[in-house]
Amino acid sequence: MDEILLFKEYLSSIKRYSRHTVTAYITDVEQFNSLVCGLILSASRREIKDWIIHLYESGISTRSIARKIYCLRSFYKFCLKNELIEKSPMQNITTPKFSKKVVEFIPENIMMEVLDGIESGENRKLIRDKLLFELLYYTGCRVDEIINIKLSNINLSRREIKVNGKGNKERVVFISKSIVELIMTYNQKWKHKNKSGFLLVDNAGDQIYPMFVQRTINKYFPIKKIGFRVSAHTFRHSFASHLVNKGVPIFAIKDLLGHSTIASTEVYTHLRFSTLIDIHKRMHPKG
Repeated sequence: MDEILLFKEYLSSIKRYSRHTVTAYITDVEQFNSLVCGLILSASRREIKDWIIHLYESGISTRSIARKIYCLRSFYKFCLKNELIEKSPMQNITTPKFSKKVVEFIPENIMMEVLDGIESGENRKLIRDKLLFELLYYTGCRVDEIINIKLSNINLSRREIKVNGKGNKERVVFISKSIVELIMTYNQKWKHKNKSGFLLVDNAGDQIYPMFVQRTINKYFPIKKIGFRVSAHTFRHSFASHLVNKGVPIFAIKDLLGHSTIASTEVYTHLRFSTLIDIHKRMHPKG
C-alpha cells in the first residue's frame, strides 16, 4: 500500500472524516504528487514553492490555495509521524491569509415562500423534496449529517434525530411537529422503495448523495431568484443567521450546529449587531 493510500486510510479510519472531506484531501495531495512525477516523498521545498506559484497563476482563490497547502501539510505531518520521511518539506511554508468570507444566507421571507410553496399532496418526490429542505433548515445540519440519517436514528415520539457530525461525534437534533407528520407521510409513500435503511432515498431506493441534494436545491432556489448560488450549507448559514437575528444566544447556536468551539460560530455575531443598528435607525425618533 503506498503512502497516499495509507494517508487516506488514516483520514477515514482514525480521523473519521466524511467521505467528501477525505476525497478533497486526497485529490489535493494527488494533484501535487502528479506535478512531482509521483515522487512526493522526495519532493523538495523548492518544488512546493513552485507548486504554490503555479496555483496563484492558475487564478484559483486564495481560500482554495490555503486549503491545498493545509492538506499537503497534513499529508507530510502524517508521513513524518509514521517515519516515511525524515524531514517535512513543508517547514517554513506559510499559508496565505485571506479575508473572511461574508456569510450568505437566504432571507427568511424567501425561505418561507419556497418551503410553503411546495404543495406536495400525494406526490412522493415532492414530499421528499419538502422533507429534505425542512430538515436542512429546521436542524441546521450539514449535508453529510442529513443524507446519513437512518430510520433507526429517528425518535418521532420525542421529536429527536441522532446525527453523526464531524469526527463521528454524535449529537441530537430536534424536529418540529410538522416535520414528524411529514416523515410519517414520506415513510408511507417510500416504504416499498426504500431498501437502504436511510431516511432519504433516490428513485431507485438507494441513499441520496450530495450532488442529488444540490440538483434538488437548484430546482427551487435558482440564482436568479436568490442572487447567489445556494448550497446545502447555505441552509445551515440561514438556520444560524435567522436564530441570531431572533436574539438566540451564540452559545446555544454553537451547540445546535455541533461546533466544537465558539470561534466557528462567531462568524454569525455581526448579523445581530447589524440588525440592532437597523432597528435603531428605524425606531429611534432621531434615526
